[in-house]
Amino acid sequence: MKELNTEELFLVLDQYMDLIKKWRLDKNRRPRKLSITGGEPLLRKDFFQLLEHIEKYKEMFTSVIVMSNGSTINDDIAKKMKDLGISAVQVSLDGLEKNNDRIRGRGNFKKAIEGIKILVENHVPVGVSVTIYKENFRDIPELIEVCKKLGVRSIGIGRLVTLGRGKSLAMLDPLELRDFYRQLMKMKIKEKEIFIGTHCSDSLWFIEDSDHQTHGCSAGYDSFSIFPNGDVAPCRRLPIKVGNVLENTLLDIWYDSKILWDLRNRGMINETCKNCELFKKCSGGAKCIANGYFGSPFSIDPQCWKMFKKLPNPTRLARIKSSKNFILDNKYVENF
Repeated sequence: MKELNTEELFLVLDQYMDLIKKWRLDKNRRPRKLSITGGEPLLRKDFFQLLEHIEKYKEMFTSVIVMSNGSTINDDIAKKMKDLGISAVQVSLDGLEKNNDRIRGRGNFKKAIEGIKILVENHVPVGVSVTIYKENFRDIPELIEVCKKLGVRSIGIGRLVTLGRGKSLAMLDPLELRDFYRQLMKMKIKEKEIFIGTHCSDSLWFIEDSDHQTHGCSAGYDSFSIFPNGDVAPCRRLPIKVGNVLENTLLDIWYDSKILWDLRNRGMINETCKNCELFKKCSGGAKCIANGYFGSPFSIDPQCWKMFKKLPNPTRLARIKSSKNFILDNKYVENF
């Protein structure tokens, strides 16, 4: 894959600034967040050139976040990021050492921990991001304690999307996810030293708590992701190409993409979710997880414990393209 060069990266940023101005987001209190991710963004030779370019627009952003695996952080890098006004660094950890290194390679847990220590010592706010699956979800309580001792400000816990390398990992069954969320929400209420977040895939918790507060799925509404070659997707966890910044502007892609309009259309969902009494709050769960599991963002969330006792067999459920031809095998449905 041919990656965008430095000049093209600057072009993307300028297009984003154009959107902020056209939508007058700089005139109200709505968040204007820029996340720099990868792969590992620190491996780019022009990484600090990009940060310097972003710094010119600093009054336009409410936050600029760097997402990293933490392994390349040193004192010099941390100081530069602090000087350039980075809001926070998000470090990915997939559980404690054994489970993290099973995925990210031997020694990477210790490298990430060392990177976190250096960032905290240099007064750069740090958040940790975790993706939960069958083998690592029991690590979370102890991992939270590790993060607290390190001075990490927040830990965000997201669900597994079974795309790419994620296909080799096992998702939690719906009832396992329910029980995990029950434990996590209790911890979230009691915890004072670190913020515990559940990402935008947490809308299933409405099944348990009708007053739950969540941002919900951003795909098609207030976010997009740009991949190394300039391809644009609704979300980095929903990698469906809706355009390319070298072929069209972000403004044109945002308004011309049929996929994005479909994602904004609440009617474009399977009938099972649409007829559920929780649909107005849940909106059908996480579109990225439905897409990874069934091949369509408009499918039912496979971890919905209101519907399923265990993960449904994707071959027994239609891979829908619209809301009209969704087939649900009652063998897998839990009637509460």
